[in-house]
Amino acid sequence: MHQALYRKYRPKSFDDVVGQEHITRTLQNEISAGRPAHAYLFTGSRGTGKTTCSKIIAKAVNCPHQDDGNPCGLCDICRGVDDGSLMDVTEIDAATNTSVDNVRQLREEAQFTPATGKYRVYIIDEVHMLSSGAFNALLKIMEEPPAHVIFILATTEVHKIPTTIISRCQRFDFKRIAPDIIAARLKEVSLNEGFGLQDDAAQLVAKLAEGGMRDALSLLDVCRSYSDDVTADIVAHAAGLMMEDTLFKIAESIHDGDLPTVTALLDEVNSTSVDYSSLTAQMLRYYRNLMLIKASGGKTEVAGIFAQQAEKYREQQAKFTLEYILYCLSVLQETVTALSRSQQPRIDLEMAVVKMSDITLDSSPKALLARVAKLEGDIKSGKVSVQPKAEKAAQDEQQKAESSQAVYQDKPVTDLTKIVPFTKWGEVLIKLQKKNAALAGALAKSEAFLYNDLVLIKSDGEMFLNMIRTSDFAKQSIHESIIEVTGKKHRLGPYRSDKYEIVQEKSDPLEELISKVEASNDVDFSVR
Repeated sequence: MHQALYRKYRPKSFDDVVGQEHITRTLQNEISAGRPAHAYLFTGSRGTGKTTCSKIIAKAVNCPHQDDGNPCGLCDICRGVDDGSLMDVTEIDAATNTSVDNVRQLREEAQFTPATGKYRVYIIDEVHMLSSGAFNALLKIMEEPPAHVIFILATTEVHKIPTTIISRCQRFDFKRIAPDIIAARLKEVSLNEGFGLQDDAAQLVAKLAEGGMRDALSLLDVCRSYSDDVTADIVAHAAGLMMEDTLFKIAESIHDGDLPTVTALLDEVNSTSVDYSSLTAQMLRYYRNLMLIKASGGKTEVAGIFAQQAEKYREQQAKFTLEYILYCLSVLQETVTALSRSQQPRIDLEMAVVKMSDITLDSSPKALLARVAKLEGDIKSGKVSVQPKAEKAAQDEQQKAESSQAVYQDKPVTDLTKIVPFTKWGEVLIKLQKKNAALAGALAKSEAFLYNDLVLIKSDGEMFLNMIRTSDFAKQSIHESIIEVTGKKHRLGPYRSDKYEIVQEKSDPLEELISKVEASNDVDFSVR
């Protein structure tokens, strides 16, 4: 029967454990000197060797033929620990044995002396899942343990374990294994198993494993089922990934605002069974790489990317501003959260893409910073010119003079004063209703516009015109209502279509910022 690679190549001794030398050397010294601790706490991310080292300890402290702290691996005790038949070693999954009764049963069994070896070893995996009552029961026996008992607690979330438990253990933190070490181990396994593994494929598997050797071997097992010669394309397909070249194209199209191309690429990726959550996570990692490379001045080794992709990353980071990259990361992080509860993941990702391709749709501070950075870049590159206002005004006057001296004109030129809608006019009419109901009724279908401190009223009602001409009380009522709504005094006047031009006021944070800069620095921004 086929045995999974991660089980077949699980280390049998401390010397076989890779990437955790700072831990295995200490454990070997303790065991070879005959001074093992009564309780160990192993913490770290998944697949880094916590359970493996626990079993090696269980073998080493009981093995009659141990050498320099390593078990022999051949005696009945070592084989019994490996196949789970040795009664003196008990493995407990705290995720399914969380109650205080489970720990009480353990306490009762721990009082009995070992049946075969020298120590009774209890390996409690995912110990953070124990209930508070179970922790209290465990604490009692850990305070005064029998001399023949060793506890080994393993967890991925050490912050959930009470400090009273931690203080009674020797703690070892298992670090993530470096990708180069994982890749070398995978090449060794592939050689032993008789199948090919290309270097870039080994590096990609190591990268996807995120520091866990078990995950790397499990993924390699899947890839081996596809072909006897594992390539990077096979790894990407097995892991449900899209290739880096597609990521580059998507990012380039988003930056250029080419939404049809982005949509086509998303359709192409989706057809290869890559789900949108995975796609968004990959895009996050891609922009994270760009961020680190941009911030480090183009040093690709900071991001830990493959050598064959380095040049492409350097080219793209030169086109993007750091502010724009940070903005894209913030949008994608929000999308990852939204996807976890979304019924339409495609729509959430498309919304993110549209926002990233047109920053003006977002008025957040990060979007504004990205737009300012782009404007600064355009100024440096010469796309946008900056000149003193006096010079700009002189050019405008010259252009007006030249246009007024034209030999012919299609029609007379008339300059209308530009006004904007008074958006709070409805609130003013509500206030006016309480002061002068008749006047408010006459203005029911009216509109109002603003020109500096002048309120221009547009109304076709004859009743309003008569009241405003003959009644000071009518004028005073409107003045008071406007002050209550706006807090400012305004003059009143009639709207005339031959004198005023209505323009819709558009609020844009970047335009406001540019106006302030122009006012304070006496400069003008114009696009060439």
